[in-house]
Amino acid sequence: MKREIEDKIFKQFKNLFPKGRNANPKKSAMNYGFCCDDGWVSLIWELCAKLENLKVPITIVQIKQKFGMIRCYVNPIESPIAKQAFKLINETELKSSKICEKCGNHGKLHQEGYMKTLCDKCYKLHLQRFTPRQRKLIKNYLTKK
Repeated sequence: MKREIEDKIFKQFKNLFPKGRNANPKKSAMNYGFCCDDGWVSLIWELCAKLENLKVPITIVQIKQKFGMIRCYVNPIESPIAKQAFKLINETELKSSKICEKCGNHGKLHQEGYMKTLCDKCYKLHLQRFTPRQRKLIKNYLTKK
């Protein structure tokens, strides 16, 4: 994700990211920023707004792409509202499987090398990073399943 976008999120949601990019790497991976592309910015923003509205002390320690979907990890929550927080996180993860990680348009989960959720246009661009030989191997592998 672009640094200027990350900075806006850190600034807007200081309660969720108290140290921002200056977090202790032994306690948080946020010092690496958001490990996903810009297409999920609206999802992240929406999730952060909902978590902040719960009025529970929550610290997000990592947001990244894993297995083609967004993952949000938080410090343990000692509260009756914890289930509600995790429900919001799970809903966001599911939504991300239908939103292109690159551009934010409707997408679907693809597996070439590793899993990524992309729209058709971004998927074609993504495939261009492979050599013709690699694309052929991938196509053969996927058609055998």
